[in-house]
Amino acid sequence: MTRGVLARAYYSVDIGRLRHFADVLQTGVASSEEDQPVTMLLKFLIETSQRRRGRPEVRERHGKTERALAAYIAGEQLSKLYATTAELFPLPEETICEAAA
Repeated sequence: MTRGVLARAYYSVDIGRLRHFADVLQTGVASSEEDQPVTMLLKFLIETSQRRRGRPEVRERHGKTERALAAYIAGEQLSKLYATTAELFPLPEETICEAAA
């Protein structure tokens, strides 16, 4: 699920920033204050790793991963990590379809 968010973001996010986000998420080693949304997401993912994985839980994990990535890219500090309800990283073909509608 986390890889899915990163794959979608690949089309619209700087690859170096995306790699850094993934590295911090994988290692847990933050290099600056800027990494705060990533470490917040990591804490959430660890705390919920033993939870049931039904549809609502998957949606929450996906939404929080998207929100943390968007905050990290924008250089935003979060006081609490909420799940987004909108797709923050649409694929190119989804953007074209929305523009045509």
